[in-house]
Amino acid sequence: QLVAGQDVVLIIDVQGAQQVRQRFTDVVSIFLLPPSYSALQERLFERSQSEIGPDELNRRLVTARQEVAVRQDYDYIVINDQLERCVSTLCNIVTAERSTAEAMRTSATQIAETFGT
Repeated sequence: QLVAGQDVVLIIDVQGAQQVRQRFTDVVSIFLLPPSYSALQERLFERSQSEIGPDELNRRLVTARQEVAVRQDYDYIVINDQLERCVSTLCNIVTAERSTAEAMRTSATQIAETFGT
């Protein structure tokens, strides 16, 4: 997909993101941040009723504290407070990244040539 020029979205943890950034140079990284620690606790607790047990819940909360500490290593931080707003922000980031001078270089050069420049 990368070779074909398509956007690729990876939903990965902090360690995975670090590996991707080390391997590829044209990576745009986005850190999804819950609106608060208590909101994350609440979300995970709701899941723990059916999907995960209390030990896994505690492990995830500890991991979340560690991951939030490296949020500044990312290109963007999106607060995941409302689904629609979060999705809209993510789409806006993709649109903005597709519109950078570097991303538009080939197309812009071709258009500029029609102006004789």
